[in-house]
Amino acid sequence: MRTRFSPVLELAVNLLIPEYFSWDEQTQEKFRMFMTSDLKFKFHQFILKEAFGIEVADDDAFDDAWGDMSNHDTTKFNAILLPLYGIGEDLFFLNEHFDFEESILDFETLYQYDFDDFQFQEADRKTREGYCARAYCGSLHAAWARLVVDDKFYYASLSMVSRYFWMELGDFEYDCIQELIPYDFYPGENHGKPTENGCSIHDMRINANGLELQLEELRQRARQYLEIAGNRIAEDYDNRPELHVIILDQSTEGDPYLHILFSNWKVLQKIHFRTFMRDCRAFEKKDHSELLQRVTDEKIQFKMFLDEQYKDIMRSKQQNG
Repeated sequence: MRTRFSPVLELAVNLLIPEYFSWDEQTQEKFRMFMTSDLKFKFHQFILKEAFGIEVADDDAFDDAWGDMSNHDTTKFNAILLPLYGIGEDLFFLNEHFDFEESILDFETLYQYDFDDFQFQEADRKTREGYCARAYCGSLHAAWARLVVDDKFYYASLSMVSRYFWMELGDFEYDCIQELIPYDFYPGENHGKPTENGCSIHDMRINANGLELQLEELRQRARQYLEIAGNRIAEDYDNRPELHVIILDQSTEGDPYLHILFSNWKVLQKIHFRTFMRDCRAFEKKDHSELLQRVTDEKIQFKMFLDEQYKDIMRSKQQNG
């Protein structure tokens, strides 16, 4: 692991954890996974000063400095620190919440992590009114990660293919509805007022030029459509015998970014955190034409649905005066 540390990070480790390199790899990993917030800040403080010439005294100052940094510099900062947080061949770091005293080290495969998270979410849903049990078909939805691919740092999102469709249709929904019933938001009378716990009230209202009720009805029908469509697509991919991974390189200037899609829960069982990219490439489907064509087809169907529902809602408005 030492060879993956940049000179500035190795200097920080020697300064802040002098005994670190005398430990075995298992001890090193466990220590890194459960570093205190104070020690993490000291690493961030050191890297910021040594690599960027920026001095900060506390978390608030760090946040201010971070907000002023360019995408290129924040990416460089995260790349320097990745060996401190990541594991395995790709220094894979899953930037998601874990339970107390739990870490990525508790999960060998992506399936184990995702199924555990699904069960947690399902237990929470059971406490809500109108609960309906869901079958597990893989539930990854833009889980955040960082890793090294071919010696280059990347951010990544991990999603089931069906969830990728849901996200694409969700973005498309906004544009379509804006064309049918243009709307924006304005602050309500309580927006920004402080609460007892020190937070502030979020009170943004919708302005649809008198069509607020019709807009809400259209959005409600759109949500129902997306729920049904998402389940239909998930079931389709779950029933396919083919296991595949699609790697979409969606990088922009200063933001190296991959969206990695998994066909169903069965392929998640094949993806190990310590050999993440090697396992993904073993199942990689490099021809994305089928995916892109189906996204286009699903958008066409969704647009037709929204147009029909809009006409129905507006007819009802006219009939009711």
